[in-house]
Amino acid sequence: MKKSSFLNLFLYCNALLLTIIIGNYYYEKVTPLAHNAKTLMVNNLDELILLNEGKKDPKEFTISLLVSSYSPIVEALVEEFQKSFSAATARPYTIRLYNAESNYMLLDAMVKKLLTSSDDLIWVVGIQALQVVANNILKHPPTSPIMVSSVPWSLLQELAEETPILNKYATGWAATCDWALRIGLMHAMLPHAKKAIVVHEAGRRLTQREEMLEQLKAHGIAVTEVVIVDVATAINYVRNNLDGIDVIIVTRECGFISMIDKFINLASNYHVPLCAYDMSSIVKGAACGLCSNETVFGRYSAWFAKKLLLEGVRPSELSFVDIRDWGIHAMINENALASQCPNFPENIKFLMGHSYVIKESLSTIERELSEL
Repeated sequence: MKKSSFLNLFLYCNALLLTIIIGNYYYEKVTPLAHNAKTLMVNNLDELILLNEGKKDPKEFTISLLVSSYSPIVEALVEEFQKSFSAATARPYTIRLYNAESNYMLLDAMVKKLLTSSDDLIWVVGIQALQVVANNILKHPPTSPIMVSSVPWSLLQELAEETPILNKYATGWAATCDWALRIGLMHAMLPHAKKAIVVHEAGRRLTQREEMLEQLKAHGIAVTEVVIVDVATAINYVRNNLDGIDVIIVTRECGFISMIDKFINLASNYHVPLCAYDMSSIVKGAACGLCSNETVFGRYSAWFAKKLLLEGVRPSELSFVDIRDWGIHAMINENALASQCPNFPENIKFLMGHSYVIKESLSTIERELSEL
């Protein structure tokens, strides 16, 4: 009898200890984002399977954010979304970040789970995530509204034609890239460039790829495309193809934008300027780029969320919006340019007076954005 009681007590204590450990593990993964927001990171299959919805506070919104890979672009988008959405409501909300880390099988598993979840809003960022949603939406019609962000307009139209039911369950914004403007400005900043390397990931549909290549050719720039399959060897792939390269181009659609720090180090070590197409990457240390104001994209996403969550509007009642290249401007990171392109031409010094030049810190960017 005593032996049995001791065994039961031992098992109970172990179970309690395990519960505390698991509880602390998930608690540590919840990071405050705003006065009424928190986020839960889910980035592997085990976490996805173990994730228990549990009892939900009826006053709290649950927003599931789905991305193929997390990057500075997504981070900036979410940050501005929080500011705008938190200003619109005092209700608390949780953002669950489903990060597939460029793993298609994990992304597919996440989509299947989300489409059958009871979350208040499914927020899909990027064409890769939306493509998988479209592949599954007929078999698993969602009970939650879907909000789409940061998707190329032309590819969104293609998906909507292939899967018309998408218009019933989803709404949001997309963007059209003006590559003639973008490449023209890049050439003005880097007039010496005769050969460029364009990095993108195997399986990804590079937005308006043909138009971009056509514009590079029109400016006399030969292109080497590096298609990367394995994330772990991405930098080696680029390094092995740098012979005679004058500029490295990493587009917003590249899955390896999440590794931008490594690309920046590579560009600095080999003195090849890195051209990016998002503000965050240029702030971090890309030499130059043409980018839209990420804060505007966050506000657009918050506007759709307000309509869907606060006003109860159905996705089918809101048309998708094409933002186009709103507010695009040339940006030069002066310190990075000096490191990656030590002998940059004199006309770049002139351009520095007519573009948003990053001097030392993000505060410079914030001050300049306030003047827009």
